[in-house]
Amino acid sequence: MSTPHVVFYNFTISDKKGKLLESSGSQTSSYIETKGQVFPAIENFLKTAISGEKKQIELTPQDAYGAYKDALVIDVPKLKFKTPVTIDQRINIVTPSGKKRLMRVVDFNSDSVILDGNHEFAGLDIQVKVELIMKRPASVSELKSGEVQGPTV
Repeated sequence: MSTPHVVFYNFTISDKKGKLLESSGSQTSSYIETKGQVFPAIENFLKTAISGEKKQIELTPQDAYGAYKDALVIDVPKLKFKTPVTIDQRINIVTPSGKKRLMRVVDFNSDSVILDGNHEFAGLDIQVKVELIMKRPASVSELKSGEVQGPTV
């Protein structure tokens, strides 16, 4: 078995109509192979790609950010918040089962705040344009921590 690589790549994510949702912009992204840090279809392409190679990959919600789940939208009394919150603010909450979950403020009404635990792109079919910049073998410490630590692009 070969040593996993640190992979440097650029990407743009758009919805089916071509609206830009997210991009690496001028900042090259990176991940460590086999650590589950990118969508499997993206990792499969980048594993065999050569520097400069590009591809557009179509992903369903199941292959990307998952289906939208209404059960992850909750109504929380405003009194539970010690400070004012704003739309799109991310808040860590503890669920009744004791798990921490990152929620996004999506709406307000007179006495409560609506929080959504879905990824903001959940339920969307997306198009990912990806370009391999370069790969290098991952260091022992990167493999142990799961984080890119050495030279970057």
